[in-house]
Amino acid sequence: MSQASEIGHALKGRSDDEILAWVRSVGGSAVFLKQAFWGMKEAFHADRAGGQSAVIRWDIDTPERAVVTYELEVSDGECTVSRGAHGDARVVLAMALADYLRLVTGCLDAKEALAAGKLKVSGDMQLANQLSEWFKET
Repeated sequence: MSQASEIGHALKGRSDDEILAWVRSVGGSAVFLKQAFWGMKEAFHADRAGGQSAVIRWDIDTPERAVVTYELEVSDGECTVSRGAHGDARVVLAMALADYLRLVTGCLDAKEALAAGKLKVSGDMQLANQLSEWFKET
């Protein structure tokens, strides 16, 4: 079982407040997000991206009332991660921290999150629909 799956199993059915309390217990939003995005970088599958290039921007609304931005840049079969908005994003995904945690651990489906207004997407919707496959754990 992967670390994301283990976390997802432990947090399944928890309220936003319970999830945010857990995030605080592991070092807070900044520490958690840094680890989560490095985990996404490690979970990237170049073969599934089909040679595409893209800057994928995530805007995560944290309990500190600050939006934390990370970018994943996919180019030449590589994925790099950086904090902040640096490139011309092909797609921007925005959501609250608790829902982001649910999404990346498999407790929340992206299409359901979008339909429920928990995930906001701007830019290339076709790319947004492909991302879960690009970063899916095996």
